[in-house]
Amino acid sequence: MSLSNSSEPIDPNAYAPDDSFPSVDALREAIRTLHRDLGRIVAPDGIDETRHVMLGGFPQFIALRGQSREAPILLFLHGGPGSPISDIAYAYQRPWEDFFLVVNWDQRGFGRSYGETSDTARLAGSLNRERYMADAVELMTMLASEFDQSKIVLVGQSWGTVMALEIARRRPDLLHVVVTQGLAANWLASPERHRQHLIGLADEAGDGAEADRLRALGPPPVAQGVDSVMEWGAGLGRGFPDCNVWHNLRGGDDGFRRRADLLRYVSPDLPPDQYAREKELMLEAERTFRPRYVEAMASVLPWDAETDVGVRFHVPIVVMMGAHDWQTATDLARAYFDKISAPWKKWVEFPHAAHVLNLEQPGLSVVSLVNDALPAVRGEIPVGAIVQ
Repeated sequence: MSLSNSSEPIDPNAYAPDDSFPSVDALREAIRTLHRDLGRIVAPDGIDETRHVMLGGFPQFIALRGQSREAPILLFLHGGPGSPISDIAYAYQRPWEDFFLVVNWDQRGFGRSYGETSDTARLAGSLNRERYMADAVELMTMLASEFDQSKIVLVGQSWGTVMALEIARRRPDLLHVVVTQGLAANWLASPERHRQHLIGLADEAGDGAEADRLRALGPPPVAQGVDSVMEWGAGLGRGFPDCNVWHNLRGGDDGFRRRADLLRYVSPDLPPDQYAREKELMLEAERTFRPRYVEAMASVLPWDAETDVGVRFHVPIVVMMGAHDWQTATDLARAYFDKISAPWKKWVEFPHAAHVLNLEQPGLSVVSLVNDALPAVRGEIPVGAIVQ
């Protein structure tokens, strides 16, 4: 079926910027407006709000979107620690909003919950696993009360899976179901699995020098602290190669961070002045961002799901994993999943994804949330779940 009445080839110059876009800033704003219009909530009972709420005595940013205020609440716990993605969620989240009231939360000390640079000293000592979980529980209770819902759907990605499992163990009364995406079953076993994977790739390519270098690097120096582990990660070469973070991403050194930054640059949810401020904060990372990151990371470095949380839960568990994920190794996640005892559990594998599966296979992402998580809200068990 043709969408054009003309057999003439398209002239690319017909779509080049003209007087309508006299500057890069004008073009950027036109793109932001387009994204904003495409994602506009027009349902009479819809919600599209951003606000700061007090959690644990510190103002923190949340964004709420959905076609109905009465839809089940889905709280998304971002990765990192310290890697909010509320400003790029527009790239995949829109279909979720047909079924859920989606809440993105920038956790304390990062993103739009960064506060002021002067808050770094005040935040010191509170950027740890226990405080983040307390903030999450406070937010969940607040949301449930505001929207008159007794329970919520909790979705954790990467570092967020640590929080999600801990909350599932401690406060199942607040949850319909827990969904993990990129399950960090063992925080430091995954990087070592990754190193071994890279050695295997070097051997297959006949690159003996690279294989020897990676073998000499040894496992992560956990006992030496966060800084040493970060230096070790840099020693892997490209850190966590993009093909293991974003499986369909190709393009030399124009990697995941750069692509994510481009999504932020034209985000309808991040005004240019806030984007510029975040860039400034990163430029002074040694003075503000890095101390926060090191503190947050220190509380999770030795974390292991089986040891720290256990395998028995009183809430359903859905584990979504990219088949090519080496950031949080899929085989470790599967081994942990097999041991989980829960009312029911389900494993969902994304065949063409790695660690950022919502961006890589957004269709499968929303289908799984609707088919595997939404039934829990109704007290039902999804097809293919393992009942225990």
